[in-house]
Amino acid sequence: ATLRSIVRQPVALEAFHSWLRHSPVAAKQLEVCAAAAQLEDLPPDAQTAAVGEMCERHLGLRGGSAEQALAAVTAAAAHAVSVLLRSEALPKLVLSPAFLPLATLWIAEAEELTAGDMPLEAHPRTAREEAALKLRSNHSRVLRDVCNDGRANIDGKPLTQLELFRINPEDESESDAALKEISRRLLGEGTCDPSSRKERAVWAAVARYLSARTQSTAEEKPGREPDMSAPAAAAMRAVLRSMVTANDLAEARELLWPGYHAPGDAEGWVCAFAQAASRLPSSLVLTDTSLAGNPIVFANSAFRELTGYERHEVEGQNCRMLQGPGTERLSLAVMVDALRRGVDCHLRVTNYRKSGERFSNLLSLRPVRDGSSAYRYCVGLLSEIDAQSLQNPDVPATSAKLAALADLFALLPNRFGSDPLLPSSKTHVAAEMVWERQIPLRDRLADAMRGGRLAIMGLLGRGGLNDGVSPLYATSHRSHLEQCARPTDKDAARTDDDRSDGATTRAVSESSGSGQGSARSSPSASPRMARL
Repeated sequence: ATLRSIVRQPVALEAFHSWLRHSPVAAKQLEVCAAAAQLEDLPPDAQTAAVGEMCERHLGLRGGSAEQALAAVTAAAAHAVSVLLRSEALPKLVLSPAFLPLATLWIAEAEELTAGDMPLEAHPRTAREEAALKLRSNHSRVLRDVCNDGRANIDGKPLTQLELFRINPEDESESDAALKEISRRLLGEGTCDPSSRKERAVWAAVARYLSARTQSTAEEKPGREPDMSAPAAAAMRAVLRSMVTANDLAEARELLWPGYHAPGDAEGWVCAFAQAASRLPSSLVLTDTSLAGNPIVFANSAFRELTGYERHEVEGQNCRMLQGPGTERLSLAVMVDALRRGVDCHLRVTNYRKSGERFSNLLSLRPVRDGSSAYRYCVGLLSEIDAQSLQNPDVPATSAKLAALADLFALLPNRFGSDPLLPSSKTHVAAEMVWERQIPLRDRLADAMRGGRLAIMGLLGRGGLNDGVSPLYATSHRSHLEQCARPTDKDAARTDDDRSDGATTRAVSESSGSGQGSARSSPSASPRMARL
């Protein structure tokens, strides 16, 4: 998924190509991947016209039919992908500082879904009428231009702006409906939603094309007369942006748990986060803390690959599905403590894949609040720790991984911009301890990988449980947390390899607690564990 995103974005592609400057073979493979991606995005007729040139340029093959050339490019692209994924180039890029701007770029693009510019209603009526009149009076010419799949424009001259993607002529009826809808919205004659997923996608493609094609000053495209005035172009782009945003939000909703209906004030942010996280190679999960059981509403493909669960097995469940007999009670206590206080949490915990295989997980949690400071969501970042890192936590490779995780975690949001004037059912104030505010993030991650000495000391009060925490919380939970940290006789008798007992525990937890907030566990679990 990361590679597909890179080859389709010029900035990311240029950065990766520069990263591969000392590896000519890998750089050549990347060029083949980018050419294949560009070819894939073209309409069928344009593919036939371009595939021969691409085949000659990137593969050195001449002659043959278009079908043969397309098959050759496709096979070469599949080989290039396997080479790049097998090599160390892509993992090294992801762990390097060079990847941070790419992640920032993707998140910034996703945040544009909810940022936007001036709404259509704020544009002058005269500007909207000018744009609508211009579009309606040239409807047939604009439609022919939008669906033009030839090498010449509708006037017989060579095409300009070749970087723009036009619409397949087979989708002319959907394009025609899109142009009429743009005019209606400009004039305030109502809004008609697309009737199908295909029509919605075509509308968005038409909007993207017109947004890049519309000209309001002579300086924008020298040698070509402006299409309309600057105010009219601004009103036009407001409508086009709304159509693109509607399509992007609809596509983002498909990434979320189908049974989840995000609140109106949070839907844009949740969809934007899902789109950004789906592109990143790190394991990320989003839970809604306002729902019973704190269910998972989004998990990216990296999370599913790490845990072995399918998407339908994860969505709507609580993350305790990853726990098992070897999961450290003290780590769970640290997690609960941090979540109750509404602060970032970093800890090492033993989790279990769907197959029952255990793995060491460096878990980072970040609470997300709305504009009125209500604790609404929690973002989880999971990273598997290999045996070598556990044995030698100070080796350069481990330090580089921790640095990359720290950079990515710093990018994760902790607030979304809902209206602070809206009433909130409850407000949470982050109760950070002094050491949590003062110790750098990378040092906290390194401490978590070594076992979380700082978090445990803070939890048990040696670092000051009352420090920055309300006395009521400290008084009511100190003894409970200390009990969670103290193993019982039954816990001592239970071994980490007792897989059958662990399977029973997970099965009961999944059947009784998924999505319902239940704290019940198997009969063999201690009462304190059930309460935790």
